[in-house]
Amino acid sequence: MGHSMIASSRKLLTLTSEESKEDRFYDIRPSDFMGLPFSEPVTKLVVDYAWPVHKMPFLFRVSDVDYLRERIIYFAQHAGPLAQFKSYLTKFFGDELKKKDGKGKSDLLLDKIITIGNHRGTFVQCLAIGLDRTIVDEKGNELVKGMTETFIEVVQEFCNKGLLPPEKVAELKAQVYKVSPPEDEKAIAAIKNVVEKLFEGLVSTKEEETQQAIETFKKFTENMKRQSMNEVGELIDARLYIGIIRLIEECRDILARRGAELPGGHYGKKGDLLVWSIIGNFLESLDNIPPCLRQLLMIRPWGLYSLFRENKKPDRDVFDVTGDIFRGIGTEYRLGENSYYDDSGIGLPGWGGRAARIFSNLLQAITAASRLYAPAAINPSHTVSSDVEGRRSPAATAARQ
Repeated sequence: MGHSMIASSRKLLTLTSEESKEDRFYDIRPSDFMGLPFSEPVTKLVVDYAWPVHKMPFLFRVSDVDYLRERIIYFAQHAGPLAQFKSYLTKFFGDELKKKDGKGKSDLLLDKIITIGNHRGTFVQCLAIGLDRTIVDEKGNELVKGMTETFIEVVQEFCNKGLLPPEKVAELKAQVYKVSPPEDEKAIAAIKNVVEKLFEGLVSTKEEETQQAIETFKKFTENMKRQSMNEVGELIDARLYIGIIRLIEECRDILARRGAELPGGHYGKKGDLLVWSIIGNFLESLDNIPPCLRQLLMIRPWGLYSLFRENKKPDRDVFDVTGDIFRGIGTEYRLGENSYYDDSGIGLPGWGGRAARIFSNLLQAITAASRLYAPAAINPSHTVSSDVEGRRSPAATAARQ
């Protein structure tokens, strides 16, 4: 799985990453986000004719639908190409801020509470909830640009031109920090504890004790999910995804340390249960891994190892909307059935015996990105109004072995 996936699924959606072709569609279906009231062939002809979506002739428009904004949101939801994302944002703000009132509908992406997928918050908060963040190495060198920081940079450019108030960037950073709280030490301890109890249940030769441990583990994750959700089931902060990564890391670690204690060892029935059912299927399922993290795990050839040690980039031109590519549907390696992402963050049909803890690097990188926007009282070296370039500071270290 992972690097070995075949990107030939009919459900795979791709877009060109060339700036000169930013307004053309290829395999992507316009009806996926545009809602045009015409048949699929007609809508595709309209878009392929190369009209920028925000200037499309009225005949093909739907009342009160801003196609450029819908396109931006579609990219945000599915972690689309950053160059196009930045270009669309620049067009959107440029058009809206030139309107008579000097603002237009720019507040829809700046201040309004919206829902993107199952993320609820301002636009930049939805990006941060999905962990689409800039990642740096231990020296502060940028490895991967995130949509969250890209959005803030675009806003900064308009602030520099005097088209947005200078305090807007600080407001956005405060919004990000609100939904990206640092990992709580008590929460980390609770995760370690529940993983230990899960493993003890797996070690037991009594089936009822094993099933009870699994149920307790699943109830723990459900409670963790509820803590990050509002009353209608939308995620309102990043704690769930951070917790899932932490759970994956701890499960891999205990497998490497104590796997031999399982009945049948690492490759016995209990070992398979932990690897395929708990890690591969339950924790690494479509709903628990946001698109940007799926892209990181699928970096060729060695997943997160290649990200942190070989400076490889994720493929953001691929829109794996259904999650079929990530799960290996149509290939011989299927997530949760015969494969999972091992301790290096690469999909293989087995498990790695070492405890590389590369997932810890990912956690450190993401939480370091959030700390940059912490209030000065919490993080004195980085005020909430500091420039985005502050992310390159040595204080923003991450990805340590």
